[in-house]
Amino acid sequence: MKASGAGFTLIELLCVVAIIAILAALLLPALSQAGAQARRVQCMHQLHQVGIAFQEFAHDHNSQFPMSVPMSSGGSQEFAENSYRLSGQFYFGYRHFQTLSNELVTPKPLACPTDTRAPALSFAALQNSNLSFFVGLNADYGKPTSILAGDRNITNDWAGPVALQHLGPNYFLRWTRELHHYKGNLLFADGHVEDRIRAALLPVHDQFPETADLVLPTPDPGNGTGVGGSSGGAGGVGGAGAPSTAAPSHGGSGGVRHTNAAPAPGGLAPAWAVPASQTQRTLIGTLSLTNGNAAANSETNTAAAPFEAGSAFTGLLSRIPWWVCNLLLLLVLSVVAELYRRERAKARRPWLRPDYARSQNQYDRKGRF
Repeated sequence: MKASGAGFTLIELLCVVAIIAILAALLLPALSQAGAQARRVQCMHQLHQVGIAFQEFAHDHNSQFPMSVPMSSGGSQEFAENSYRLSGQFYFGYRHFQTLSNELVTPKPLACPTDTRAPALSFAALQNSNLSFFVGLNADYGKPTSILAGDRNITNDWAGPVALQHLGPNYFLRWTRELHHYKGNLLFADGHVEDRIRAALLPVHDQFPETADLVLPTPDPGNGTGVGGSSGGAGGVGGAGAPSTAAPSHGGSGGVRHTNAAPAPGGLAPAWAVPASQTQRTLIGTLSLTNGNAAANSETNTAAAPFEAGSAFTGLLSRIPWWVCNLLLLLVLSVVAELYRRERAKARRPWLRPDYARSQNQYDRKGRF
């Protein structure tokens, strides 16, 4: 007997491989999204811990957050006031979180699990490059809808690179792709956390104050690793030691780069150990930003284009790996080649055609009378 020769043809094998590849391309993004969602939930939990620390601080300081408490009492009011005096970039946003050293114990909750920024080893070594959250300067303990903190992946396409952002009716903010892929979390004054899944960050309903002032943790370009050395101890008001930094360096187009804090006397004591009046005078004298440096930053860091949502089809195509696209192209070419080969075979052997009538009045299977 003649062997049947049953088995997979090349086109059938390629179809099976293509189906498996398409299923893998559709399932892998879903699995990665599930992992990203889990990390975002963990980020919300850490932000909630920060909110509890702010609440405990307010309970001990006459219902005031650190941004409204003088440094002599363990707060960061002087840094908040200087944030309004400056324009462009400044690098002392972490000072508002250093006041929570007694409540948080460890600075690890200040770094989001999806962030590439490494957490600081201690509050004395904390810098902006160890922070994943912004802080609301004008948050009010008595107003639950005031924004206290949130994920740092926000931007204003029209304001350029600035450390102080505003969220209100006349300001447009949006989430960036960093951290949570055009999403983010907000911490409110009453300690609850909300996730925002829309790309555009709109003002909160019944928000008070109407315009929220948000300080972003912009990394200091003069700090290599972001974990500054601590020449002081764990002293300072509130128990939070802080690293002392060098004097501001002059460079660029004649501008003065802001350091994270005023240099401490003798370079030995941390800035938190300096009396409030002296620290305030030193801050006002050293923390100044010139227009030349800001112009240089604006030239090199142009504002990002407004967010384009795109269609669902385009988003699906962007998730398909390149090797799947190549495999699909190979499959299409193989199908075309197989169809062409079969047509050529039918032209040479007409009895293979479906309409070929097998009768004794026509050609036999070998094409003879």
